[in-house]
Amino acid sequence: MGIEVIGIEDVQKFLTQLDADVQRKVLQSALRAEGQVFKEAVEAAAPIKIEPGGVLPDGALKADVILRVGTDEAGRPAAAVSFGSFTRRVAGWVEYGHRLIRRHSKGKIRLRVKGGGMGIQVGTVPAHPFIRPAFETSVAEANAAFAEKFSQELRKR
Repeated sequence: MGIEVIGIEDVQKFLTQLDADVQRKVLQSALRAEGQVFKEAVEAAAPIKIEPGGVLPDGALKADVILRVGTDEAGRPAAAVSFGSFTRRVAGWVEYGHRLIRRHSKGKIRLRVKGGGMGIQVGTVPAHPFIRPAFETSVAEANAAFAEKFSQELRKR
């Protein structure tokens, strides 16, 4: 999938004429619109039930999706969709799968268990990707949201 931008030179020229703070605000506003589409897609795809007797209450993943808009390490406007600290680790386990470990003092396979002690692997949980597919299916809509908001913000200036 590709995006064709017509008149990009004119847009770049116009942007360079704007104050750096205004440029940042325009880009962050457009990134927020794009990020909101991705956030909503991840929320819609997030499972409600993780597992019977799981560590999170039902719907915790859907309720803890976060959109952050700011600047990256290089000072460029950036947006990120992630999970809050309450669900971040579990979201990764669901997306990529994980081992099941039972605390135990004896066993063939001994593993260090977080919090101290030993454990044995009693199984695995297969991956159930929902984050990557949500991003992949919403790219076109997110790009359109970015372009629309970017255009609106430039017209204001």
